[in-house]
Amino acid sequence: MDRQKKKTIIQNFQKHNKDTGSPSVQIMILTERILEVTSHLEEHKKDHHSRRGLLKMVENRKKLLRYLQENKAAEFDQVKALMEEAKSKPIKKTVVTKKEVKKTEKAEKKAAAKTAKVAAKKAGVKKESVKKPAKKVAKKSAKSK
Repeated sequence: MDRQKKKTIIQNFQKHNKDTGSPSVQIMILTERILEVTSHLEEHKKDHHSRRGLLKMVENRKKLLRYLQENKAAEFDQVKALMEEAKSKPIKKTVVTKKEVKKTEKAEKKAAAKTAKVAAKKAGVKKESVKKPAKKVAKKSAKSK
């Protein structure tokens, strides 16, 4: 999560100008981070370190929600509704895999080679035949008896 996104979340949920740590603000920041890590884990299924961090964040958010539910029920209802709304929004993150990058690079190289070949043909340039060096053949020595 970048600074600007975090700043807007804090501004939307703060109770006064210097409020950056109230439970509702913390819950919404955690919710956003959880959504980002979840989308990361969809691509990287074997990233167990991030998965552990995700579980910690979920547990921390659960504790904060429990606190709100027990002490500030009205605020809890608002935060819960906003969380559901945030979860339903699709995350706009384009994920490009290494395979896709290699595939596009290969296609670009092919296209460049093809355009160069066509341009050379139009210009009337022929490939110069390059003589390959002759292979050295090892002479077999015949033993005379």
